[in-house]
Amino acid sequence: MHLLPWLIVLATPPAVPPSAPPSAPAPATAPTAAPASEAPRVTLRGRARDAKLAAAVVSDADVVYLIELPAWPADQVGKWVEVTGVLSTTDAFQAHQDATGAWTQGTAGGDRVLRAATVVVLPDP
Repeated sequence: MHLLPWLIVLATPPAVPPSAPPSAPAPATAPTAAPASEAPRVTLRGRARDAKLAAAVVSDADVVYLIELPAWPADQVGKWVEVTGVLSTTDAFQAHQDATGAWTQGTAGGDRVLRAATVVVLPDP
């Protein structure tokens, strides 16, 4: 089996002048994620695959969902792709038990998602 490890390239985060004072910590109830326009962007390479949750980029080691793309266009499924966006991990799609004890459909949690993604289809390696 050909191993296709992720190629992760971190973009330069927004510059903060060295003279800027440290900001006060956010309250515990405030969201900690930076807006997509300010968060560092990463670049990943893998195969374009469709999944129940969303379009995904798959390597031998991991799956990352392009959460804003429900499915790949038919001519891109199975292609080698490079995607760039804001990477995060979420439990938002994790299965849980409802009030009657029945399990909902969902994932195991800890899903890696890419938001504000751009896609480039590459030639096969």
